[in-house]
This record gives sequence, structure tokens and C-alpha cells, in this order.
Amino acid sequence: MTNYTLGILLALCVTFCWTIGSTFFEHAARSVGSVPVNIIRLCIALMLLTVYGTVVRGSPLPVDASLSQWKWLLVSGVVGFFICDLLLFRSFVIIGARLAQLIMALSPVFAAFAGLMIGTEIDSSIGWRHFLGIMVAIAAVVWVVNERRSTTERPKHYAAGVAMALGAAVTQGLALVLVARSIGKLDAFETSQIRALAGVTCFAILVPLIGATGATLAATKQRRPMLFIALGAVFGPFLGVSLLNESVKYIPSAVAQTCTALVPITILPLAWLINREKISTRSVVGAVVAVAGVVILIWADQRGR
Repeated sequence: MTNYTLGILLALCVTFCWTIGSTFFEHAARSVGSVPVNIIRLCIALMLLTVYGTVVRGSPLPVDASLSQWKWLLVSGVVGFFICDLLLFRSFVIIGARLAQLIMALSPVFAAFAGLMIGTEIDSSIGWRHFLGIMVAIAAVVWVVNERRSTTERPKHYAAGVAMALGAAVTQGLALVLVARSIGKLDAFETSQIRALAGVTCFAILVPLIGATGATLAATKQRRPMLFIALGAVFGPFLGVSLLNESVKYIPSAVAQTCTALVPITILPLAWLINREKISTRSVVGAVVAVAGVVILIWADQRGR
């Protein structure tokens, strides 16, 4: 197995983690609000990452990281875990996880441009074949998720929700490039821990400023939302993000983001199980085309060699 294939497999694992995590977070956010969900799930993830570091590395903190790595990973945490997730979770509440994830499918494009400007040697090696695979996968996702979407179905504050999801796509692409630029030989879970520290700190400042302290404390007393948040934290910022961090050691950030952009398609079976949504022929065809886009990405790397 080549390093590139390993990176692709890791990114696809992230896709399934985020499929499960986003479903849990959507249900929790609808019950207790997006800000409480954000800070609680990051606190849970930070605790898990600290326990992991203590057990596996023998240190509760990522002492292996250099000052430069701390700096860039903290910036990535502010951009990704704070700004991106603040926008994304609010868009979940306004327009739903499915449509928000559709817009988030554009993040590979922003990651590609950010990677070309400030990324690693791997990011700068992206070529037209990679872009072809990215666009095929994104087009398939857009085609599937836009099914049966009409203006009469649009929720209140639709434009604001779309703008927030678009902002989340931009910041997610940038945050991952910053990770790729600074991760080096760091353990992927160490990387997540530093980023989570930045996210928790920002939310800890924001919550009292916007008067959400009471809502956050009240959310911790609700069993069902807390269960959803805890499960989402395991599959999202703890496991999913860490696997994504590891993947960018081997593949360009835009390619990793393309794999995670398949979430709106992989979420369809859960939509069928939970909400009894019908999976159409269009959805199946779109899934096949999206997978074809990932195959093109693998082919692009082999051609590059």
C-alpha cells in the first residue's frame, strides 16, 4: 500500500466518522442550541485527547510539539474549531445538516487554493488531474443533495444559513492547510489536542460575552442531548479530526477535503433509517459518480509518479 492510498483510506474513514457525528450534532443543536453543543463537545473531545495522551504517550500535554507547531496549530484551531464550527453548527440549525454539508462540499476548492499559496510540498504538487477528480466528486454531491430542493421549501433566514455554511467551507479548507503546514511528525491526536485547546479557549470567552452561560449549563443537565453530544464528540473532534490530521501527512489537503465532502452522500442511509427519507435512483447514481471522483484522484497521483 502506497502512502497516497493510505492517506485516501484515512480520509474516507473520516467521512464515515463525520457522517455519524454530524447526525448526532444536528439533533443536539436543535434541542439545546449550536453554541452549547460546540463548547460541550470540544470540552469532551479535549478530555478524551488528554486521556489518550496520558495513556499512549505518557504525557497529558503534547510536549513534543515545537513553538512553531504550537503557533500554527493554535491558529488552525481558532480558524477550524472555533470560527468554522460556530458558523457550521448555526447553519445546521437554520438550513439543516444535509444542505449545510452540501455547501461544505466546496471546501476542497478553498483548500486547493490555500494549499497552493501557503501549503506543504504535497499541497503544491496538486495538478489539473487532481482538480478534475475534485470537481467530479463535488458535482456529484451537489447533484444528489440538491434533489427536490425548491424555493418553497426554503426555511426562514435561508440566505443567512447559506452564507454561514459558505464561510464554514472557506475556514475549514484554510484550517486543514494550516495543519498540513505544521504537523510534521507529530502524533495526529497531539495535533487535535492543540487545536481543541484553542477552540475551547475561544468558546470559553464567547459564551459569557453572548450570555450563553445559562443555556450551556442547562444543556449539560439534559440527558438525551448530552448523549448525542458525547457520541458526536467521539466520532467528530476526537477520532474524525485526528484521522484527518494524519491523512494530510500523505495526501494534499484538497484531496483529503474531497473525501470528507462525500458526507452528504454517506449520510443518506442514516437519513433513511432515522427520518425514513427515500433513497432515489439519483442518489445512487450520484454516489457512484462521487466515488469515481475519488478514483480519479488516486489515478492522478499515480500519473504524477
